[in-house]
Amino acid sequence: MEKYSHFVQAFMLLILCIKIAFLICAVMVFYTKRNHEQVQMEFWSYWKKYLHIVFSMLMSLLLIMLFSNLLNKGTVCIDGHVKLYLSTFGILSFFDFLHEYK
Repeated sequence: MEKYSHFVQAFMLLILCIKIAFLICAVMVFYTKRNHEQVQMEFWSYWKKYLHIVFSMLMSLLLIMLFSNLLNKGTVCIDGHVKLYLSTFGILSFFDFLHEYK
């Protein structure tokens, strides 16, 4: 695997977009619950759960691609915008944790 393969970069961007969409859904669930809009709340809640599952699956695949000896025999170097992406994932995941367990 190249140091910065285009596939890995695109994969990480996809994961970031899914996490942002998840956060938008979480805000909409909060908003619709507050306004007692049951049908809309169920719609946003479904998409929130679905996006969380997809995010978890894609993050697992990313970690396997980056750190598995089976797929990546070389040294893993993380710097620049890749480091920014992974930091952003961590921050967004932390806020997700706070949202789920408040």
